[in-house]
Amino acid sequence: MNQPNHILVLDDSEHDTLLLEDLVQQAFGDAVEIHGCATPGEADRCLERVKADVCLVDYYLSEGKTGLAWAHRQFARQQTGMPPVIMLTGTDDLEAIDEYCSDVDSGVTDFLIKAELTPHLLARAMRYAVKQHQMVRQLHERRLRAELLFDCAREGLIELDAHGRIVQANRGAELLFGYAQRSMEGLYLAQLIKGFTMDDLRVMGKDARPQASSRMVRQVTGHDRHGKALALDMALNAIQGAALSLYVASFIDISQHVQIEEALQQQAHTDPLTGLMNRRCFRLRADRELRRAKRTKSAMTLLMLDIDYFKQVNDRYGHAAGDVALCALATVLRKGMRDVDVFSRWGGEEFLCLLPETDSMEAIMIAERIRQAVDAMVVPQVELGITISIGLAEVDVAQPLKEAIARSDQGLYRAKEAGRNRVSCAN
Repeated sequence: MNQPNHILVLDDSEHDTLLLEDLVQQAFGDAVEIHGCATPGEADRCLERVKADVCLVDYYLSEGKTGLAWAHRQFARQQTGMPPVIMLTGTDDLEAIDEYCSDVDSGVTDFLIKAELTPHLLARAMRYAVKQHQMVRQLHERRLRAELLFDCAREGLIELDAHGRIVQANRGAELLFGYAQRSMEGLYLAQLIKGFTMDDLRVMGKDARPQASSRMVRQVTGHDRHGKALALDMALNAIQGAALSLYVASFIDISQHVQIEEALQQQAHTDPLTGLMNRRCFRLRADRELRRAKRTKSAMTLLMLDIDYFKQVNDRYGHAAGDVALCALATVLRKGMRDVDVFSRWGGEEFLCLLPETDSMEAIMIAERIRQAVDAMVVPQVELGITISIGLAEVDVAQPLKEAIARSDQGLYRAKEAGRNRVSCAN
């Protein structure tokens, strides 16, 4: 499912290209066709003749060029016709690359670190990229269909008087809002649309010129006759003539499109396996908490934890069992953390938890409670069970958060060195 058939690889290193080809073949077998390109020009020509399902692009290319610039240029030209791009990097400057790739016009779906690549990780990222791209294409097609319906006047149309009262409504509007035929006349638009005021009409009527129209489009929340909420695109149209002032409101139901957009937004901020925040969303939430801690001068502590001997779990019981273990750990975190805590899957088997208004002594008790809960947890797919090691560091709000992340990582390393299945404080 969502398996790519044609993969474009843009990397000026022949060694890295061969390595990627080997990883892809391990993940999907020989049925996948790989198209290797060493320069952006070769990649352009390849896309002209091959319908690639996904592109694996190296961030740094030769002659000062970057894969990000190539992806941005292709996206600007093709928009949703552009295959999903997964950026690959061997650099340590991950924060900067993450910032560049997160731009909506970058054309990049995800980025991975070359040193951490495995067939399983690469396959999951590619399947996720293909699935997300399909959803974006579907959303784009739905919007085009909605525009076609609007142009053909098949949407709900309501004529209003100067007081915002409904003069007449077409059948499309009656069906949309759940009213019987000719039963909407006399209602006020404010009864159907949340937040609608007469100022909207007054401003439009004032701006409209004789024999010319004024138009305003926005997304609104409406309610049908039974109180059901509706996500709508509302277009208000006003025309001022010598002897006529005409106001028309047209509506398109975009509830399904909004649901898809919300699902895409959720995917953009959520780890697809565990359902926790991903790294990008964690940074946004953590920055917000850091600013609040500066204002209130309150303590804040960071926990970094991972599953002990996770590679052995995968090797002995299989990657599927490893995924179950990660999901089980995520469940323990959801139950054991407070509502104010911010936690995410940081990468691989590593998880990061930010504890606002919590000093290191309080954090040790929280971390120990989580460690004990995981130790007592039963994972049928992992016969010997799992344990975790936790490193923690109190956050210095005067320093960037990455400094506390580094210290919590040091605490985690100490916990591993001391025998695992324990909590270690970097302070």
